[in-house]
Amino acid sequence: MPAYSDALKFLSDLEIYGIKLGLGQVSELFERIGNPHNGLRFIHVAGTNGKGSVCAMLSACLKSAGFRTGFYSSPHLVSVRERFRINGTAISRKDLVSIVKTLRPHVEKMKSEGRCPTFFEVTTVMAGMYFAKGKTDFVVWETGMGGRFDATNVVSPVVSVITGIGIDHTAHLGATEGKIAFEKAGIIKPGIPVFCGNLSNTAMKVVKKKARECASRILPPAKLPNGIKLSLKGKIQEQNAGLVVAIVKHLSSVFKFNHSSAMKGFSRTKWPARFQILSDGSILDGSHNPQAANVLISSSKEYFPGETFSVIFGCLADKDSELILKLLDKVADEFIFVPIKGSRKSLTPPELGRICRKVSSKPVRKASSVREALDMPHGKRFMITGSLYLAGQVLSEYFTEKQIINI
Repeated sequence: MPAYSDALKFLSDLEIYGIKLGLGQVSELFERIGNPHNGLRFIHVAGTNGKGSVCAMLSACLKSAGFRTGFYSSPHLVSVRERFRINGTAISRKDLVSIVKTLRPHVEKMKSEGRCPTFFEVTTVMAGMYFAKGKTDFVVWETGMGGRFDATNVVSPVVSVITGIGIDHTAHLGATEGKIAFEKAGIIKPGIPVFCGNLSNTAMKVVKKKARECASRILPPAKLPNGIKLSLKGKIQEQNAGLVVAIVKHLSSVFKFNHSSAMKGFSRTKWPARFQILSDGSILDGSHNPQAANVLISSSKEYFPGETFSVIFGCLADKDSELILKLLDKVADEFIFVPIKGSRKSLTPPELGRICRKVSSKPVRKASSVREALDMPHGKRFMITGSLYLAGQVLSEYFTEKQIINI
């Protein structure tokens, strides 16, 4: 399908513009196409960790309640189509081509004027277009990075959500929990309630200040109803589910629906590369910061008590790889380092090997590809982690693109 390949190339070519925090360009692009997102019911979700799982559960619950539900997420694992879902189904090639065709002249015009939108800004506008065209009842709207100047922050949500706050993306958001909390709290809107997960005292203090300024209520997670079955694994998902229960109960009181039917969505939630057990028993988890690595370690001890692992690891250059490796050393029998494909700078296996030597005495091997790493003889179960970009490469070794898109 030449038109589809051309649309993909158009989007991938935008990646050279990198990350630009700010709302000016995305607002202009939305304005140029008539602001199709106005009037949609957004649930805006930010957080260092857990926001993807919360969004996936929330989307499944709203679908189970009978609502036509959009879900915009990032990054994608193998196909950009994953970022745009309605009732769990990814956008079709035909619809993606159609939306790009409509949007492209406006992007080119802005580019000619010296302010080309970034890849994320363009996909954010595409999502708004798609969910408006699809006549969605609710849109689960995941931030990309931060919140205050994240492209997704141009919307007016019916609720805001902050799942949790940790140290990540420090070059863009600041190096302290307080500064990062300030950026995440930027999604709080005047009079709109904000649901918060388990935040530290430092982070909560910042969020409360912003909520007071906006006259917004802060609402806590709820207890899980008896009999709820979660399809996502790990104790942390019980915390995430508690947040979703609270959100759904609030929405049911405002929009008048029976929230009990929504609870069936917990057992139907699919969210790959989050403590996913692959067909050969390997653990795949896109942990990309120390907080997420701690959750992975806790989950591995819960499901595989007493085991150590052959850890396949690769990560982007802007991550705290030294601390992550120090944490993973607790459950590692050996490390196998792999490169990550893509436009973003990642650490090479030799670089990771040198970093690892600072914090671990475990054996180290280096692979030139994910396939080579998976084919290496090993005496322990694989634990594959370090980046969602790496997770996408791994899934491509186990599933077809169509299977992954429809997970």
